Amino acid sequence: MKDIQLNKLDANQRKLLQIGVVILLAIFLGFYFFFQLKSKPSTPKNNEVFLKDTKLQVFNDTYTFNGYPDRILIHYPYFLFVQGNKPLTTIYNLETKQKEKEIQDVLLDYYDGNIVYNRKETYFNDKNLGEYCDAAFIKSNEDILCITKQSQNYVDNMLISINPETPNLWKRLYQSDNVLTTVSIINGDLYVGEINFESKKSYLSVNEKSTPVENIVSLIYEMGGNPYFASLKSALNNNTESYYLIEDGHFIKQPEDKISLYR
Repeated sequence: MKDIQLNKLDANQRKLLQIGVVILLAIFLGFYFFFQLKSKPSTPKNNEVFLKDTKLQVFNDTYTFNGYPDRILIHYPYFLFVQGNKPLTTIYNLETKQKEKEIQDVLLDYYDGNIVYNRKETYFNDKNLGEYCDAAFIKSNEDILCITKQSQNYVDNMLISINPETPNLWKRLYQSDNVLTTVSIINGDLYVGEINFESKKSYLSVNEKSTPVENIVSLIYEMGGNPYFASLKSALNNNTESYYLIEDGHFIKQPEDKISLYR
């Protein structure tokens, strides 16, 4: 009976086979690690978000900000850069430091995948709120804060609360002798920016208590767990920019040559 040869390869052939296996394994591992690294979001080199003159820096991305119709909105942890002429809203997550998405529209607010935007009237996702909001804040899916005119023929406006399921039953939350400009809720407190166009004076309302401030309230936002407001360049503040920490009823101007929005 003849012996059965399980391996008829000579020494050189076995060596070439081993080299081939090693090369295939290296190629497989290379592709594996390449796609693993590609699937992981890149770590930003710049961990800040700030506005300095017309330069808007959002982590690794740089934009030009020239004011209206462009807008900056923050509903923590989301940062929105609204480019009104395109129209385009670019949304970043401040906690992950990554771009969340781009939406071909002018948004009034974004939170957890939900959006508020204007048509002839204002919509929360696909639900018509029955009002036209100049500014909005998503408090919850059942409570949308909306700054809207009391009448289309008047400048005077008011802050109302709208349940998208029953928009006709909106509730009036706040109004004053001034024009309301922006609204936010931070740590459970209600903040509203105001301006009096006759006196050119600005105010910040905290839980319906209005206090004069030295500059226009363009943006109210949260940074590091604390409330801030920013004053963007406009004719109402001699085209200067600044930002303030809101602390115990005081507004503390920050000694920087830029507006820090996240750090």
